[in-house]
Amino acid sequence: MARAIFVSFLISAPALATTLATCVAPALHAQTMPYARTYSKSKTEVDQALKAMGAYAGQKLPIVDGFVATPPKPITHYERAFYQLDIELFPGTGARGGTIVQVSAKITAWYADSDPSKSGYEVLISNGRLEFDLLDRLDEKLGTAPSGVPRIRNLRCAVRNCCAQSETRSLGCPRSFTASE
Repeated sequence: MARAIFVSFLISAPALATTLATCVAPALHAQTMPYARTYSKSKTEVDQALKAMGAYAGQKLPIVDGFVATPPKPITHYERAFYQLDIELFPGTGARGGTIVQVSAKITAWYADSDPSKSGYEVLISNGRLEFDLLDRLDEKLGTAPSGVPRIRNLRCAVRNCCAQSETRSLGCPRSFTASE
């Protein structure tokens, strides 16, 4: 009987490992998923722009909802949220060079449980809003669109190009914008 259990374990161990790898690995990757854009500016110029924006300083979040992926516990129980951006600069690749800016956010918040022994600070997974916001503000600060990546505002306009002109203007789209731009 013990031999049958051992053989069953040996047969199921690879299946268990495969299942864990496919289920757990994406969750671990999502927690540290960086967002990146390439800029045609030098590393020094990009770093100075980031410092002028205060990008390296952490900030309080007014709420957790809208900034984090769905947490395992009720989102209404999180309070005193704070984020810190991890920003890395790499040399660009190819003939254009430039600088690659890679950003990931670490969000922490106090979880207030009805049982005080279960309360405490927790690290939450970012949904990408903070990272994209920083990259969009950096676009504006540098005065250039990132190479090879369409601006979100124009992408939204292209998707809605079939809508009435008045609706397009309400999105803040340029009047002359068409899907071919």
